[in-house]
Amino acid sequence: MLALPIYPRNGTYYLHTRIAGRQIKRSLATKDKTEAILVGSELLKRLYKALKATGGGMDKDDYKKLDIAFPTGFQAKINTDDDMARFQELLKNPDFYDLIRPREQQTPTPSSTETHTTAPAQEAENLTGVSIAEVASRYQTRHQKLKAPKTLYEYGNYHQHFSRWVAVRKQADPYPIRHISNDDIAAYIDDLLADGKPAQAIQTKYLRALNALFEFAKTLGAFPKDVPIPTRGHKVFNKNKHRTNRKPFTTEELQQIFEPLNLNRARHPEEYWLPLLGLFTGGRISELSQLLITDIKQIEGIWTISINDEGDKRAKTLASIRTIPIHPTLLEIGFLDYVEDMKGFNGQVFPDLKPDEFGHYGKQPSRRFGVYLDKLGITDRAKVFHSFRTTANNCLKQQGVPEETRCQFIGHEHDTINSATYGEPHSMAFLLEHAAKKLTFAVDFQKIKYEKGRFNAYLTKEIKRQERMESHQQAKDKLIKT
Repeated sequence: MLALPIYPRNGTYYLHTRIAGRQIKRSLATKDKTEAILVGSELLKRLYKALKATGGGMDKDDYKKLDIAFPTGFQAKINTDDDMARFQELLKNPDFYDLIRPREQQTPTPSSTETHTTAPAQEAENLTGVSIAEVASRYQTRHQKLKAPKTLYEYGNYHQHFSRWVAVRKQADPYPIRHISNDDIAAYIDDLLADGKPAQAIQTKYLRALNALFEFAKTLGAFPKDVPIPTRGHKVFNKNKHRTNRKPFTTEELQQIFEPLNLNRARHPEEYWLPLLGLFTGGRISELSQLLITDIKQIEGIWTISINDEGDKRAKTLASIRTIPIHPTLLEIGFLDYVEDMKGFNGQVFPDLKPDEFGHYGKQPSRRFGVYLDKLGITDRAKVFHSFRTTANNCLKQQGVPEETRCQFIGHEHDTINSATYGEPHSMAFLLEHAAKKLTFAVDFQKIKYEKGRFNAYLTKEIKRQERMESHQQAKDKLIKT
């Protein structure tokens, strides 16, 4: 006989089994063993049906071997399909629950001398209130201009996932957000972990999105303002313990990346220039990929790069909007000659780049740079394009550049009353002398020299190809609509 695979953890019962080689772990959301047995039996049945429909599932004979023992001593031994059918009929009979419920939980039967009315064992839950789905929908509407499109899209997916999970857990859809408790969130986390979701993703993505949802629900009056939101206090990932992302490049790695024989193999202009710009500006790849020709200009006789959110460009934070001087090394190796070449195209510094569905230009160059690192044998997952930003910031720090100056140059928040309220930004001349020129590396950049017109022929063909593809797609979309 197979015992029902449920067990208590911190007082709450869980179903933990393996079906068709897949581990299944679900919270049964109860601390009562009798209820856990009933819920577990029903959940096993649903899992079997779902997996069977997709071609998976457990052997049907497994259900003919169940031996379910209730706390009162009642046993349900299931050996055949008929046994399972009869057990399911019992579950539909209200009198059956008094048979399997421990005596202290049974509904008392009034004697002939007793005429009082016994309250039901559990009062039906009041399901009035604004639903999770409605709050999620209103969140999307309210935050269209407050959140980046990609972030809003991802939050929407996490909100929908949670709403569907609650509907299954509570057997109610829609379900009021005001009834969600800390225990519900704990069970949700356990189920995400059981499904193989990484702890870091749960903490930084799922819970962050739900934090925003519950805080927003408070502003709507859909969640009690005097009650802490249930997503707070759940620690599943230690950020400091796992802080391994975005390490700076070593000197040897920089020498490899900027070795002329390697760099000159670049087919796309961004493969050539973005690593150089990343190292000497500390800019994010999304900031640099979207630059326009008009963002490269002289201020007070100093050539500068303007990183902004004008037009369809995007900036991560308010502090990331900045204008910084162009490093002398970039000028020496021909960056302005390259910009001059690009004036004959579409106004972008990198004319062949197209935005993704969220308006970001950095997706393709980020992928290509990853491929480039792999070819060089730099396979540490913590070494990515953003490592240039870490490398530049670290270099400035080691050169004794004050934090406030570093923040203005790199584009970080500097949260002090003095600098935020009373301090004017540094001039371009100051940033050139005390930030840009402090970026020095043990790499021979003199061997790198841009050849004027180098990418023109490729870009002419590539842009024509993109225009043909776009024209074909528009014709296809028009045909589908008709």
